Amino acid sequence: MNIRTLICTVIVVLAFVTTKSMAAAIVMEGNYIKTAVSDDGTLGYEGLGILYDPTGTQSFTNDVLSPGTSWEIFSISSNQTGLLVNRNHGHDDIEGNLFFINSPTEYGNYAGWDAIYEDYFWLSLRYYFDDNLQTIFIETFIYAVQDLNNVSFLRAIDPDQDFSGYGYFETFNLRGYEDARPEDFVYAVGPGSGSIMGLYSNSDYYHNTASTNPWSEDPQDYLNGGALGYGDQAIGIAVDFGDIKKGEVVRFAYQYMFGPNLDTAYDPIVTRVDVPEPTSLIILALSVLGIRYRSFTR
Repeated sequence: MNIRTLICTVIVVLAFVTTKSMAAAIVMEGNYIKTAVSDDGTLGYEGLGILYDPTGTQSFTNDVLSPGTSWEIFSISSNQTGLLVNRNHGHDDIEGNLFFINSPTEYGNYAGWDAIYEDYFWLSLRYYFDDNLQTIFIETFIYAVQDLNNVSFLRAIDPDQDFSGYGYFETFNLRGYEDARPEDFVYAVGPGSGSIMGLYSNSDYYHNTASTNPWSEDPQDYLNGGALGYGDQAIGIAVDFGDIKKGEVVRFAYQYMFGPNLDTAYDPIVTRVDVPEPTSLIILALSVLGIRYRSFTR
């Protein structure tokens, strides 16, 4: 079965259990967070980046992503494909489709993005959060259409939470907190407000975090680890999947964390949240087609 036949078959299977509607961008709004998932799979669309209100009253005045030129990216690298990058501003290497998934879950905001990259892989991203949480959950699935070697994935952002009100593009960039290892948690602290934006994962795949300047789009730079302290830097988390055999699926779950301080922001909910129903349905559809699912999560 070739890749395009495979994707069409999966969509037909899913049609029985979920509803999809295509969109150029999907705005997701809770009490603390308002953002948009763009049609290239990144966060931010036409001036709306990530709005965060620490009071939880939907008073969205501070965009922590969009001052200046916003920068939120994901990238995937393998021996077969080289480095592929999608950026919320600029050229995208992977074209995909953004859609709603209407299915009963505990999360009020849910969006999906799927892409076929030639005859190499199917990339699937899921975004979701509850109205009363100060975090955005993201899941990345890679479905290998052929054997892939040395596969890695990166999510990274330029945090600008203290530009509004303080005029700072710079942040203090740190790794690790309490029971979170430095490779699990990277975060930026606003120098004026002390507010937090971070990335966290507890995946059992090898992963690591870093801050970079110049802002790097290469997963390896983050897998090497490290933090550069104070400056106008990008923070990111990368995962090393190793080799993925043809017909296998891998999953990486992670989250953006926000808060007025570190104690509030550090809420590692991925440690106690199951895969949400729409994703379970996708895995079910793939299993019906005989595709193996390989996931290492706690």
